[in-house]
Amino acid sequence: MAGRPPCRKGERAVTGAEEVGKAGDEAGESCPLCRGGWQGPTGTLREDVERFERLLRRISHVVYTKGREILADFGITSPQFDALLFLHRDGDMPMGALCDRMSLACSTVTDLVSRMEKGGFVIRERDQNDRRVIRVRLLPRGEEMVHKVLASRVRYLTGILADLPAEERAKAIAVLEEIYELIHEPTR
Repeated sequence: MAGRPPCRKGERAVTGAEEVGKAGDEAGESCPLCRGGWQGPTGTLREDVERFERLLRRISHVVYTKGREILADFGITSPQFDALLFLHRDGDMPMGALCDRMSLACSTVTDLVSRMEKGGFVIRERDQNDRRVIRVRLLPRGEEMVHKVLASRVRYLTGILADLPAEERAKAIAVLEEIYELIHEPTR
């Protein structure tokens, strides 16, 4: 990475799957690569944050892409798997709650659930206490799908993380957990 040339006027600096600079920018004006943030530990908060953001985006892109490949092998989409995970983790729930958890329009989730119901992964049922409410419940085939996909993802990451010493894995996990807690702190 250290030998990567800086972007030049009129060119686009690309990291991962996204642009950093814009066409026509002077070298160094808006591109963290031109400012040297990509060359290693910098010591300044701004450069560390830029490097962290870029690495997080790149890792996220690679894991997301591999995750989609795994899902394609099982014949389901990312939104379908997300819905299965919510139902696996939280149990059956009203359609409206699933829409909220997925941050999708109810019409989108209704179509999604219809496809999953046809595939035998979930079932829609009337709520026993309020017949106006439709609940979505995970079926055994849906449970099995969740377990198979997660096992495949774990195998993929095991192949990558096996090359790191146990101490390094523990440090990485601790830092990721700490960052996750900071992101979810209610006062931020």
